[in-house]
Amino acid sequence: MTITITLNSGMGKDLGPTFNLTANVGTVSPATATKTELLLGKIVTVDDLATQVTITSTGNCTNSLTLTIGAAPITSTTSTTTTTAAPTTTTTTTTTTTAAPTTTTTTTTAAPTTTTTTTAAPTTTTTTTTEAPTTTTTTTTTTEAPTTTTTTTTTTEAPTTTTTTTTTTAAPYGYINIYNNSLDIIVTDVKVNGISAFQVAGSFPLASGNNAQCTTAYIGTYDIDVEYSLGVAGQHIELTDSDAFFFCIDTVGTGGGKTANFGGCSILAGEINAVNIYLYDGAC
Repeated sequence: MTITITLNSGMGKDLGPTFNLTANVGTVSPATATKTELLLGKIVTVDDLATQVTITSTGNCTNSLTLTIGAAPITSTTSTTTTTAAPTTTTTTTTTTTAAPTTTTTTTTAAPTTTTTTTAAPTTTTTTTTEAPTTTTTTTTTTEAPTTTTTTTTTTEAPTTTTTTTTTTAAPYGYINIYNNSLDIIVTDVKVNGISAFQVAGSFPLASGNNAQCTTAYIGTYDIDVEYSLGVAGQHIELTDSDAFFFCIDTVGTGGGKTANFGGCSILAGEINAVNIYLYDGAC
């Protein structure tokens, strides 16, 4: 993984000028850094399992400082899709049974009437008595209470959840470091392939005695232009590209609107392959 090591400006004067960089797991690349690079913010590569980096001075003072590596930011996009099952269908069946009515009929018939006829001489008396038959009908109706049967069926389907995770990794960038050790050169811009580099440390215009760092999306072989102004003639600008190829261009006259063009520079991704630009007094 790649991390940035930055020290504040309050370090002792006897520290440095060079520092060794070590990690509690694996190695650090590059394994050394200057005081200027650490003040500016040195980007290095360490083992993915490393949790600490130790900075040790190699000068008169050999003090060391151990820093804890913070977690690297991860850009992650998560999309969650939830599917809800169709609504539950409940079916209710009702069965009603009504018993047929029961009819009971009771019939009573009275015994027949006996008629007696007596004939007396010479008087005949005939008496006839007929009693109407008696019929008694009893009807009993029994209604049985209806029987109700209820059947309920409930079906619930578990919801389905689909989770999609998308991880986006940023494109690689080339790094350009500018160290202004000139008398009075002021750097107003640094361009790669005609496009201004993106400043991540320091700022333009960059006066003498100051440093800056830029990044560019152009990875490959491109022209690098350093735009500047100056008041004292006879100074120069050096450039070392990612393949360690050395360039040197003398400044021209004095005043503003100057450009030093370094053609065909190799630019590789990562700070470990940074292009370094130095501005000094005197000719190449």
